[in-house]
Amino acid sequence: MSFSPHPPSLSGSNSVEEQRSRWERKRSRAAKELVQTEQHYCQQLELVTTFFVEILKAKGTLKEDIREAIFSSIKSILSINRLGGKFLVFQLKLLSRCIQTKFIKP
Repeated sequence: MSFSPHPPSLSGSNSVEEQRSRWERKRSRAAKELVQTEQHYCQQLELVTTFFVEILKAKGTLKEDIREAIFSSIKSILSINRLGGKFLVFQLKLLSRCIQTKFIKP
């Protein structure tokens, strides 16, 4: 029976690099999923705006005061989420550069 002074996860010469690589892949997948989710949410808000708000307005199905009570903030929510999505992408790119600069050797 042999005894190693290092834990098994640290015994390989590339273990630190492998761990960093795994974390980078996980971070990248999480960031991609976050951006895709935000984009999908904006697409859904656009559909609601187009197929409910604008059509109900054009057809006169609902009185304006009722329509406004139900949908008054949807266009603002959509605008904020579009802006938030752009900001999210910017921040994730910035974070990615910081991680590469700090932890990944050129």
